[in-house]
Amino acid sequence: AVRAPRAETATPAPVVPTFERLPFGPGETLTYDIAWNGSTTAAKMVMAVGDRGAYFGAEGIPIRVDVETVGLTRFLAAVDAVYTSYCSPKTVLGHRTEYESTFNGKSQRGSTIFDRKKNVAVSGQSTTPIDPETSDGLSLFYRLRALPLKAGETLTLDGVEGRNRRQIRAIVEARESITSTNGKVNAIRIAFIPLVGGQPDDSNRIRVWYSDDIARVPLLITAEPDVGSIRVTLRSARGTRTK
Repeated sequence: AVRAPRAETATPAPVVPTFERLPFGPGETLTYDIAWNGSTTAAKMVMAVGDRGAYFGAEGIPIRVDVETVGLTRFLAAVDAVYTSYCSPKTVLGHRTEYESTFNGKSQRGSTIFDRKKNVAVSGQSTTPIDPETSDGLSLFYRLRALPLKAGETLTLDGVEGRNRRQIRAIVEARESITSTNGKVNAIRIAFIPLVGGQPDDSNRIRVWYSDDIARVPLLITAEPDVGSIRVTLRSARGTRTK
């Protein structure tokens, strides 16, 4: 008996979650104080969402973060850094990032392009393979705000920064009350644990508290790297969603 060749079954492409409405939008500006080893403010950080439009040939939302050291810390390390992620308004996955930084007078700048048709990220002459949900760190940080964030849930964030691909395990640890600039507020605590050689490494104890409301504003970030404890506290928020 002769049988016709069996047709190969194609593997369906992974479905990337999309969002009808985001918890943040154009005009949102978040300002933070960064303390180091319990000192007074060592640096300031501003995170801002720009207008939706066409950027580098694709529809996107620009998300920008500016960091600069201040006070006595600036005499030790004069740091000025600007990082912008142009991400999809539907998936909050980046299609291009631009960065520029200066450290004690030495400057560097660059960009990363996420080619989602070829599944690669291009930075300069370097090409890195990516998955459908791979993105830059800033857009992934904002994308978490749009997810359900159920207690006990574990998510794997797959990021590319320049020529390096990194993975972080985000664990929704608890819902709890914390003290903010507006007094006591309900928050969602998430552990950010890097995967080193495929294994979780929580030695830096990175924790982020998002507000447990419609805006999901990052209220507090703490970490304990080798250089000393770091505490990033929200000082002011403008243009956040209220409904």
